[in-house]
Amino acid sequence: MPVAAAIDIDRHANAQVQRATERVAVLDALRGVAALTVVLMHGRQVLWVGLRPYFETHPFDLSMPSLLAFAMAPLMYGAIGVSLLFVLSGYVIHRGSARLLAKGETRFDTWAFYKRRFWRIYPTLLLALLVTVLCDSVSRSYAAHPEIRDQSLWALISSGLALQGIVTDPYGSNSPLWSLAIEIQFYLVYPLALLVRARIGMDRMLVFAAAVSVAGAFVLHLQGITAFPQFYLAWWLGAYIADREAAGRPLPQQWPWFAAAFITAGCVAYTYDACSLGIMLWAIGLAPLLAFVIERNFAVLAASAALTGLGRFSYTLYAVHFPILVLASAVLFNGVRQTSLVWAMAITAATVVACYGAYLLAERPSIQLLENMRR
Repeated sequence: MPVAAAIDIDRHANAQVQRATERVAVLDALRGVAALTVVLMHGRQVLWVGLRPYFETHPFDLSMPSLLAFAMAPLMYGAIGVSLLFVLSGYVIHRGSARLLAKGETRFDTWAFYKRRFWRIYPTLLLALLVTVLCDSVSRSYAAHPEIRDQSLWALISSGLALQGIVTDPYGSNSPLWSLAIEIQFYLVYPLALLVRARIGMDRMLVFAAAVSVAGAFVLHLQGITAFPQFYLAWWLGAYIADREAAGRPLPQQWPWFAAAFITAGCVAYTYDACSLGIMLWAIGLAPLLAFVIERNFAVLAASAALTGLGRFSYTLYAVHFPILVLASAVLFNGVRQTSLVWAMAITAATVVACYGAYLLAERPSIQLLENMRR
């Protein structure tokens, strides 16, 4: 082989590696944004009185507390981070299979998939439940905090088995674990969904996922059950982006223009307590934006060390933060929400640091284990 040709091949390979590295960094940054949005919303929810009660006792002026209160107002819609995490998960999980399907291959090792998902999810989930038990035990000794709910052994076991929302509420104060149960349910049905996708194609599969979500909303929601069918479209939208990417079919240029309308509709639904509908509308709006960011590999996101760093421990941050916020509220304020947002911001920042410590205990070792299993 001529030297010049060998150099060109080497450059091409290096460019591919660099693009793959940047893609991972972009995805990590988006996870960081999503998880931090949820944590900030919960810090505001647990520790601050809220916008309307604040201005009922504090006249609006140009003081720092008033300006801060308005600046943090969008965080009331922080649950949009859950929608982004669902869409991201569908994209990341399905991306490898999408490449195979684009080549006409349908092989899939179900046992290996379940094993990888187990070791990725359960060490951190078990730590999150342990943190919840410990934090709630201390919190209850200071105040009967309204965020601490079912502390029965059955609720604890159900949360470990991803059945919260179906047979019980999430255990104790860790209400965010409802969405982790949904995520685990997505994984359980994925091999079957992959068979359906291989048979009917990517476009019909998206319609099928939408039909599952509509049926779930009518049947399960009316029964007071929260399970994966209600949110399946959100997850499969990410998988659909992976399918189109693998097939070399970028999204139509008109799609991103619909994003603002769906995101706005999601905010309206969430304002009127239609939370599940809001999460779905947000997902529909976020999916084309995610495709837009992925297709262009936004260098700004990839270069943000803070966001990519948050993204690496975003799972622990999401799974562990809420009991710590409740503990701080109970110990420092007897569960009474404060009029100053400064307390909420400071305690939320400290909670992020504590979650990083939890990441070092469980999530990082499980990631290293998975890397060793791959090798």
